[in-house]
Amino acid sequence: MSALLRQVVLLAVAGVLSWWLLLNDPLVAPRPAPPDRPTLAVTVLPQVERGVESVPTSAPASDPPAPTANGPPADEPAEETPPPPERGVPEGRERKYIDATRDAADGSPDTGPAGPSAELGPPSVEVLMGSGALLAEARAELSGELSRGFETTFLARPEDQLAIARAFGEELVLVPRGALEPRGGPGAGTGGGRRWFRLSTEGEPLVQTVDAPPPLERFRQYRDLFAYEYARLPRPLRELRRSVLSRSEVTLFAALIPPSEWALVIGRRRAALERAGRRLEEVRRFVLRYVRRASGGFDVEVREIQFSDGGRFVPAASPTGG
Repeated sequence: MSALLRQVVLLAVAGVLSWWLLLNDPLVAPRPAPPDRPTLAVTVLPQVERGVESVPTSAPASDPPAPTANGPPADEPAEETPPPPERGVPEGRERKYIDATRDAADGSPDTGPAGPSAELGPPSVEVLMGSGALLAEARAELSGELSRGFETTFLARPEDQLAIARAFGEELVLVPRGALEPRGGPGAGTGGGRRWFRLSTEGEPLVQTVDAPPPLERFRQYRDLFAYEYARLPRPLRELRRSVLSRSEVTLFAALIPPSEWALVIGRRRAALERAGRRLEEVRRFVLRYVRRASGGFDVEVREIQFSDGGRFVPAASPTGG
């Protein structure tokens, strides 16, 4: 009986020692945690040196930093506020130009505050062409009663010649040399007449034959149609040119400018001369160009003024009325 009890005690002691050694052996891996036991995730943030900006990976590096609630980002200077725009018309060249064109439009001195048309810019084509003072001056120049002593050159596209004539009521003519001969003279037209040719500008343009003295004494200013490339002229004008085949037999192939159109020219050249700060007596040549209006028709603008002393004035931007 005592021997059996002693074996039981030894087995118990051996079991306890085996259990202790099994739990404390470093070579045995720890048992994993049960599946339902929560785990702790740890995020290690990188260290950023002072003065170096950390850019999130979700945003491109080229994007500007977002503004703060009270203004622009701290690393950008605040934007300067521009000064308020000036009101009204500044004193100087532009005001002088407006005053000069207003006086040219009505032919009278300025007796009161500028009206709406003066504040908005130069007079329109209709205002200048209808000015009584400018029309009287235009008739005096065209008739030769008033001699200015300078030249006027017009620039225009060949394709626009018929449209310009219709817009201003010009006469498109071809005058043979024989039309200027006395009636019955050696160079006169067939049958003793003095025939010349014109192009009707109303409706469908047609070449008309006129057996009467040409009205050249009423038109001292004209655009020489020989100066334009023949192939680029409108077809009706080419037909008018073929009325006399020989160039040597033609005295004039031109667009005759009426007083109303010349009044417009006077108004525009007067305004440009005022901007140049020179007098009309100093001018040797005006160079003008026909320009299309946005509202339809044509206007003229001064492209250059040449003076007798060799000086030139080229308007930077010649404003014209619509």
